[in-house]
Formats: sequence, C-alpha cells, structure tokens
Amino acid sequence: MKKRSKAYWEKRAADRMVDYMADAERTSNTLGKAYYSVGRYLSDEAAKILKSFTDTFGLSESEARQLIGTTPEKSITEKLKKALPKIADKDKRRQAEAMISSPAYSYRIKRLENLGNNVRKQCSQLYNTEVLADDSFFRGLCDDAYKHCIFDMQKGMGVSSAFDIMPTSRINRILGAKWSGEHFSARVWGNTNALADGLQNDLLVGIMSGKSEKKMAEDIMNRCAVGAFEARRLVRTEACYIANQAELDGYRQTGIESYEFSAVLDNRTSKLCDNVDGLDGKIFKISEAVPGKNLPPMHPFCRSTTLPILPSEEELDREIAGLSDEIGTDVDFEEWKKGLQPVGDKQLRYFKYADKGGSEDTYTNKAKAFEMFSDNDLKAGDPTIEEIVEELSNSSIGRETLEMLSILPESIVLTHGVEPELRGTEDYGHICIYVNNCRNIQWVARTVIHEFTHYRYGIGESQWSECVCIAQELKHARNRDYLTIAEKRAIIKAVKSDGDYKKWNWRKGGRINGRTKKH
Repeated sequence: MKKRSKAYWEKRAADRMVDYMADAERTSNTLGKAYYSVGRYLSDEAAKILKSFTDTFGLSESEARQLIGTTPEKSITEKLKKALPKIADKDKRRQAEAMISSPAYSYRIKRLENLGNNVRKQCSQLYNTEVLADDSFFRGLCDDAYKHCIFDMQKGMGVSSAFDIMPTSRINRILGAKWSGEHFSARVWGNTNALADGLQNDLLVGIMSGKSEKKMAEDIMNRCAVGAFEARRLVRTEACYIANQAELDGYRQTGIESYEFSAVLDNRTSKLCDNVDGLDGKIFKISEAVPGKNLPPMHPFCRSTTLPILPSEEELDREIAGLSDEIGTDVDFEEWKKGLQPVGDKQLRYFKYADKGGSEDTYTNKAKAFEMFSDNDLKAGDPTIEEIVEELSNSSIGRETLEMLSILPESIVLTHGVEPELRGTEDYGHICIYVNNCRNIQWVARTVIHEFTHYRYGIGESQWSECVCIAQELKHARNRDYLTIAEKRAIIKAVKSDGDYKKWNWRKGGRINGRTKKH
C-alpha cells in the first residue's frame, strides 16, 4: 500500500468538501432567485392595494407591529379585527373601528385578504420548489460523495477494487434521517410558514401605520431575503450532513473502521467545531458516529469533515491489496467515474480501458490439462480429473491456472491425506491435493489454485504468501477476477488469527520468487 501523509488526506477531504459546498451554493442561488421573484411579485401587488388605503389608523409602525404580534390568526381580516380592540388610545381605536366598518373600506379589506391568501399560496409554491430542488441535489450529492470518497481512498492507497453500488434504500435512509430533530422538509415547511406569517404581518402593519409603497417594498424584499438565507443555511448544513454520511459508507467499502474529525478547511480551523470538546484531531469509530456529537455538522453552515484512519502498511501490504489494476496518477474523479463498469447487479469497478471488464477468456485445450494431474490414489466416489478440470474452467482464474499448469516440473498428485485439516501442499513444484479433506469439487479446484499460486510466484512460509494464495482461490469461489478491499481485509484477519500461520512472520523469513526473504 502506498504510504500517504496526513496532509495528503487532509487536502483530499478538504477539496471534496469545498466541491460539495460549491454545489450547495449553486442550489442555494437557484432558490434565492425563487425567493427574489416572490418578493418582487408581492411588492408589486402590495403597491396596487396600498394606493386604495389613503386613510391611516394613526398608529406608528412599532405600535402596529406590537398589536399584530399578539394575534395568532392566519387570516389578515381576523388579525385586524383582533388587533383593533387592543389599541390603547381610545380616539385612535374608535377611528380605526369606524374605518373598517364603513362599506367603502370592506372592498379594500377584501383585496387585502386576497393578497394575504396569495402570500400563503406563493409561500406554499416556494416550499414545493425548495423541497424538490433540495431532494434532487441531496440525492446526487449522496451518490457523488460516496463515489468521490472511494476514488480518493483507492487512488491514495494505490489499488483499484470493486465496490458496492449505493442502493436507493440507503440514500433514502440518509435523506430521511431526522438527525437534527426534524426532517429537512419539515424545516423547509417551518421556514416558508414563518415567511408567510411575516409577510402577512408586514402587509397589515403597513396598512395600519400608513407605510409608503417604497418602504413596504423594502420590507417585503428584506423578508424574502431572510427566507432565502434560511434556505441557504438549510441546504449548506444538510449538505454537510449528507456528504459526511456518504463518505462513512465509502470508508466502510475500503475496509476503514475509524475516522479522525477534521475541522480544517481552506487552511482554517473551524473555531465552533474545535471548541466543542476540542473535536479537531480526535479519533472515533465509524460504528459510533453521531451527527452533531462526534461527526459533522456541528453547527449551521458547518464545513468540517473527516479523515480515514488507515490500517498499518503491513496489514494492507501492496502485494495483497494488488493483483488488480492500480488507478493511474493522471486519472481524475470525472475520468474515473466514466471508467466505472458494473460487475454483477450490485457492484461497480473502475477499468482503465473500456473493453477491459467483462471479457471472458476461454480454455479449450482440456486434454493437455488432464495430463497435468495424477489420480492413481483416488477411490470410487472421489472427484475425477475431468470434473476438476471442468470446475476450474468455470472462472477466469481457474482457466488461467489450467493454461499455466505446464510450467510445473511434475503432475499434480490427487490423493488422500492423513491430516484432516490439510487440503494440499506445495514443495518447489511438487503439489499434492488431498481430495478427502476438500468439502466438494469447488474446494478441490480452489486448493489447486491455492497450491499452484505458491509455485507460480515462488512464495511460501509467510502469512503474506498465504493471503496471496487465498485471495487467488477466493476469486474462483466468487467467479470474478477481483476482490473487494473488505474481502482482502477479511483474508488478512483470518490468516493472522489462524494458529497454523502464527508461527510465521508477515513476510520476513518467507519465500519470494523461490528465495528466502530475510528482511
């Protein structure tokens, strides 16, 4: 595995978050334009009505706002009726009540009520527009952040491996989580409702205090600007949550179990994040990640992110993580995405060349392969050479093994073993397969691949060499020419915990290319 510095991973994480926030800003700008359009429309409509309200109630703006602020009714007419009796000045109260009771005033009030209803309608449309825009952006961000994290991880570690497609159900769970106490659509609803209430109050206050058309337009536009700011804050904060959740899934795909909280972005440390128990630089398990506690976002407009805590270089040694294509240093994220091809129904893998994935080689010279096996010791009911060759022909690694058996100095001996756990042995090209210790025909084929790999690469007597051989045989069991990082990690853990292999070092003392490795 390539050794990367912390600064390398910090830059990758920061660059990703900058990209996510730039995308969030574009969505916010689109919503801002929608809020601006609503503000302009309502300003024009209010100006038309204000011209008919030439008489005032004799109240200052602060007095009018204080009266309106105590009435919870949604209807402008009801707000007005509830507010007037609370006017402290008796003369002003009688004047106001007389005005709204006059036949001439009823038409104006009706127009004002219609405008108030229109405010509700406009804000409801804003809600629909915002939720649709947010949902579309968040879904794309979730998938993109997941893939971008995997790309950076694989490129940084120098490996290319298949990874799971993020299912729609997982995206739905991330977007549907009430991580801040409410679903994002409920917060949009709350924001647009608050906007509608504020705009209605502004209209009514303007009528009661005799506000000018210019001042009313300014108030409406300022109110809509506040709504746009709330929309932007929601998009930016939610984007931080979704991106960090998706990146945790990306970490899991590459075998990462822990992360470091990183409050550094654009060479600046977020004081808000760092002041919360000094989070910057702290390490947490992915299984214990909680947004707002030890995982961003920690506050509105948060841009903090995480860094992967990588296994030791020994545990993800380049040789075992390899046997697959490395992502070229000149490949960027967009090119990598174009090179992703499906492997099965639920996974993707990067192929540098378009025709690299999916092509199946065939092995036709089975007669030659038959000669490379000796079955003198087999008993009735044991797998035949024909069955073993046929099973090996089912996978790419199996066919490759059959093609190369001729390099062996002697035939592979199919026999019965005394040690119950021992499937096979290889000693400088002398291979024995103990068919009675193999569960079925597939395991016989796997053992052939395993032992042949020892000879093919001249490796043995080390934990690393067993990992390589098990990785090759597992490709046959999975019927694909690659393994996921998680599968490779599982192999390493299994070998290191197996009592039979604990007598060996990871690589020191083992055979490499037929020679003993001393360092």
